Amino acid sequence: MFLSVSASKPKSIKWSLVSKLVHKGVVGGSEGQREKLTELEKVDTALNNLLDQHEEEVESFEFGQRNLENLKGSIEDLENGLEMLFKLLIRTRLSLLNILFLIG
Repeated sequence: MFLSVSASKPKSIKWSLVSKLVHKGVVGGSEGQREKLTELEKVDTALNNLLDQHEEEVESFEFGQRNLENLKGSIEDLENGLEMLFKLLIRTRLSLLNILFLIG
């Protein structure tokens, strides 16, 4: 959960701890408090970036998975077509052998 609300919620309703502190007036404190808040903002930003990056990786993985499934279907179609072609070639060969046997 880090410093922000769960990643499963939309970005529009995420409120980071930093935002809550800013609204409560903590930012207006002493110089030491401002430095700590700045460090807190950096950590919060870094963690939010990691969450966003993870979401992008998941989307990329799902996109790749769909492409692989489509490729699998295409390969199966190709295999079925080749199987029909081989059966046709066998029948053609058999017909040619029968013709040669009848002639010879």
